[in-house]
Amino acid sequence: MKGHYAYPPDEFDAAAQEERPRGVHRAPRSWWSRWGALVAVVVIFPLLAFGAVTWLSSWQGTQDDEPIAGAPLDDEPEATEPAEPTEPEGTDEEPVEETPTEEPTPEEPALPEPDLTASVIVLNATNTSGLASGGAARLQEAGFTTVTSGNWQGQDPPASVVYYADAADEGTAAEVATALGITAVEQSDDVDRVTAVLWTDYQPQ
Repeated sequence: MKGHYAYPPDEFDAAAQEERPRGVHRAPRSWWSRWGALVAVVVIFPLLAFGAVTWLSSWQGTQDDEPIAGAPLDDEPEATEPAEPTEPEGTDEEPVEETPTEEPTPEEPALPEPDLTASVIVLNATNTSGLASGGAARLQEAGFTTVTSGNWQGQDPPASVVYYADAADEGTAAEVATALGITAVEQSDDVDRVTAVLWTDYQPQ
């Protein structure tokens, strides 16, 4: 074949005749060298972009929350001057204290005037001798002019008492009771005049 080559040999033909490898066998490429760029574009870059957007959003929100210097806050109430207290009208006059009105107690009707000339009898309801006569003497000393004495024939009283029959004699019966030191004065239909009945509680002079 070389005898049929029509051109004279040159430096390229000389290089071609040197004994050396005609080609180079490359080692097989790794997975990362073949797909690393694609992974970076598809996965890493979107993650970085998402992180950058999130950081910018949070930073912008912080800037918006900071109040501007000198600007009044919305939640801060405006300071108002306290209103001066006004005095109610008519405070110069002292209040008048109302005193509770007490209901008047009904007065007891006045007793009739005692009649010292009325007939009065003193009766002894005990077994003590001379008790009635001693009581009659006390009434005479008190001013009574018509006084007699005797023994009580009725039921024994619970205590010494002065009876009267007519309401007009109530004042006289009360005066007799006072003179003899007796507290009980009663109206009774069993007597016909002012009658003092002396029982064991009677204290003679």
